[in-house]
Amino acid sequence: MGPRAMRVANASQIPMLLLASRSTAPEFCADPTVAEASATTARMGQSAERSRSMHPRSTSTTAPLPPSKNPKHSPKIKKGALQYTPSLLYNQAMRKVLGFTLIEVLLVITVIGILSVAALSAYMNSTKTFAFVSGYKDVVAALREPRSYAVGSQTVDGNTVQRFGVKISPDKGSEPDFIVFADNGLKPFELDEDESDKIYSKTEIDGLSGDPTLPYLFEKEDSTAMKSIEFPIYLFYETGTGNLSVYAKRGSAVTFIPASEMRYLSFIFNQTDTDFIRYINVFQTSGIAEGFDTKPTL
Repeated sequence: MGPRAMRVANASQIPMLLLASRSTAPEFCADPTVAEASATTARMGQSAERSRSMHPRSTSTTAPLPPSKNPKHSPKIKKGALQYTPSLLYNQAMRKVLGFTLIEVLLVITVIGILSVAALSAYMNSTKTFAFVSGYKDVVAALREPRSYAVGSQTVDGNTVQRFGVKISPDKGSEPDFIVFADNGLKPFELDEDESDKIYSKTEIDGLSGDPTLPYLFEKEDSTAMKSIEFPIYLFYETGTGNLSVYAKRGSAVTFIPASEMRYLSFIFNQTDTDFIRYINVFQTSGIAEGFDTKPTL
């Protein structure tokens, strides 16, 4: 057989060599190119066979799910110790968009209403209490004012005054309830009607409460000694020493009330139709006006 005939024969055997390449070597192939192609084909076939044996499911004809719908490929976002899937994040976002339910809104409104009523009630009570205590302090200050002038030897227009006093006459028409003055007029131990006595201050307690229907009251305590005198009552303090002299209306005239007869004067400061009440005592020996939250035992 000549070379040409051998090449033709070899060319006709190429398909057979390719099919038999898995188990036989290309020993009948005289062309190096054909032999290399045959070996490559054999290696590819062996690799595919091993892949099928290791992954039997890969031969299934069922189309795989896309990553967006395949739960195995759903991305997970780690946050702290919890894992949030896209569906959970979507539910949380929808809750934020939807807001509160009607029951939740009504519960919040009810709680706010209850707290508002309680706060308003407490505020009103504290305001009334503050106004009452402020009025009580004004009354105590008016009773102490003349003594401070007397102990300090206050002068009037450069002249020495023998005594300073306060006139107490609550609910006496348009006249102020407390008038602090210097007794330097023509009539001693009396507030001159011609206003020759120098007046330092006037205090009216009727308007201190801010409610005309619930005015403040300054009254005598219901005791045997206090029942024997009436308003007006005068408290006079001697300049320099601060010694107290008490004058009060007894019968139809204003007379002197000695300390031996009445060691102290007891007054009550209160508000009409309320529980607000304070006690004020003026001691004749010291001349000091003292306030008490409860009724003192003397």
